[in-house]
Amino acid sequence: MALIEIQFSDPVFFQIVAAQVVRSSFPRAFFPELGPDRLIERIDAGPASFPPAGDPVLALPGELLFKIPFSIVHTSFADARAAGSLQPPVTQALPCMLWLGLSGGQPATQIVWRLARLEVSGTFRPALSQGSIPLGNLGVTAAVLGMAAGDGVVAVRLGTQEQDSLQGAVTNRIGGADWGQFVEGQVFADSLADQMNAAVDDAVADSSDPVIEVTSHAVGHWGASPLAAYASVDIVAVDAIDVIDADVPVAIYAATGIQANVLLEQLILQTRITWSAHDFITTISAGAIGVVEDKVSEKILEKLKPPPGQVELERGDDHVVYQNTRDLAQLSTALFKATVSQASIGSDGLIATGAVTVYPPPTAFFTLEDQHWKTGADCHSRRWTAEFHPAVVSIFGIDRFIDCSFVPRPQLTRRASGRPVSRGPALDRATRQRISLSRFRRLACAPRVKDRRPTSIPISVCAGSISDRCRRARIPPATRSR
Repeated sequence: MALIEIQFSDPVFFQIVAAQVVRSSFPRAFFPELGPDRLIERIDAGPASFPPAGDPVLALPGELLFKIPFSIVHTSFADARAAGSLQPPVTQALPCMLWLGLSGGQPATQIVWRLARLEVSGTFRPALSQGSIPLGNLGVTAAVLGMAAGDGVVAVRLGTQEQDSLQGAVTNRIGGADWGQFVEGQVFADSLADQMNAAVDDAVADSSDPVIEVTSHAVGHWGASPLAAYASVDIVAVDAIDVIDADVPVAIYAATGIQANVLLEQLILQTRITWSAHDFITTISAGAIGVVEDKVSEKILEKLKPPPGQVELERGDDHVVYQNTRDLAQLSTALFKATVSQASIGSDGLIATGAVTVYPPPTAFFTLEDQHWKTGADCHSRRWTAEFHPAVVSIFGIDRFIDCSFVPRPQLTRRASGRPVSRGPALDRATRQRISLSRFRRLACAPRVKDRRPTSIPISVCAGSISDRCRRARIPPATRSR
């Protein structure tokens, strides 16, 4: 079994769970106390915790259960209007208690949450809801994900194979850090063995002169002296020495050394693969064994090409050296971001620790661009044009940007001659088009325009260049201000 474990200290993970509650969009039907005139101003979450012994709510198998108090702070449009813009409106709070269950999900890159129980003002409220918390880049492809807790930490466990067991007691590996990731050395050893077996099987598949057969496939192990992942595979060159009709065994060895680059949040893995022919027959076959080694080396070198993402550093008659990089777990979500400040390779594998920033509830800043007219000469059409720009409210938040345009949908009414103009479709935001006042003399705007009076702009058609030959363009002062 190869295990990867991501650990959070209990206080940090409780903050993450509370942040999830604040950002969850629970159906309004869960809270009938909030009438249609009530506006939710914010949600205040209290400290999350594990349910105490004897709590009536039980976790499902493989699930961690958390208990979070929170309040829905609400007001009304009438209260907001009465308060004005210089003070907050009068609010009311609706106390609630939530039980949230967390477990592993599929794909194995997210935590699944479910609403286990909801109480509003101390009364049970039937409610069903669920969702997921993506974890970001885990730095490894996991097949299964599970949750566990103990020793002051909450652990997210990842298995590289479907049959990996994620059970067992949790050991605190992060000390006093906010979070950490632990990768067993066997994870690197299994990866190395898989790469070796794939390369050797490919070499054996179409081998001839000599024919190569696999005696035993590679099984990886993590070694402490020096700290590296090791694997070896045995093959045989069949009837390689014709004179005595002898098979020649060949052993292939591989070792992967690992270094951690905290600045780039990456692991640097350098793998050296070597091979040699050996047998009792070596002592009596004189130079024949060298010929066999050359043939076997040539066949293996053909197949040992740099795997995807790896760079070949060195290649010889009996060896090849590769280097590649692998990301450390880079956990960055809408709820939190985890950074690595230190990492080390030990007898058990890799341990990296750092700090976690849990984002506060979303806030936003509002800006207003007032509605206005923009007028000027259009040199291409040789016309004096006016373009209406509606009011725009821009909302800037930490995770999104919202741009709200309030379009008045103007309608054209009459020509300068007084003859009516047939009404066409309204000019909506998508077709915010330029209106040439040399064609239409009268423009009526919807009530959202501040000055609702029709705009009249007499204009004479220019002969020649707009820049220097315009005879006159008489625009009332009231219109310029718009």
